[in-house]
Amino acid sequence: EYFREPWRLFGYPEVTVKLMSRHTRFTTSVIDTSGYSREYMKVKNQTNTPMGEGRQLIEMTIHTPHLFTSMNGKAVVASKSSDVYADRIILLKENLAQVKSILGEEVAAQKLEEEELGVWQEEEQHTVRRHK
Repeated sequence: EYFREPWRLFGYPEVTVKLMSRHTRFTTSVIDTSGYSREYMKVKNQTNTPMGEGRQLIEMTIHTPHLFTSMNGKAVVASKSSDVYADRIILLKENLAQVKSILGEEVAAQKLEEEELGVWQEEEQHTVRRHK
C-alpha cells in the first residue's frame, strides 16, 4: 500500500497503514519512495491481529524522525507462493503421481509391442533372405 504524508512544522510525519497477509508466514517491509539520498522512514509500531484462515491484519505506524522531511513510501507484505498455495501444490503433486503411474504402464505396454514387432521383422527378413 502506498502512503504519503507531508512535512509538518511541529512534529514528525507519521502515518498508520493497515495490510492483510495471505498466509501465517510473511515478511513486512517498508520502501522509501521519497527520493532523498538516505532512507529516513522507521517503523514505530507494528501490531498483528489474527483474522482466521491463517490471515493476519497488520497495522504499522511509520514515521520519519526528521524535521522538514516529507514521507512517501510503500508498505509491502510478502509471503512465499509455496506457502500461499500449499493446498493446491499438494493436489497437483497427487495428480502428477497418478499421471506418472498411468504413463509408466503405457510405456511398458508400448515397449512390449515394439519388442514383438522387432521379433516379427527379424523373422520376415530371414524369410526374404531365404527365398533370394
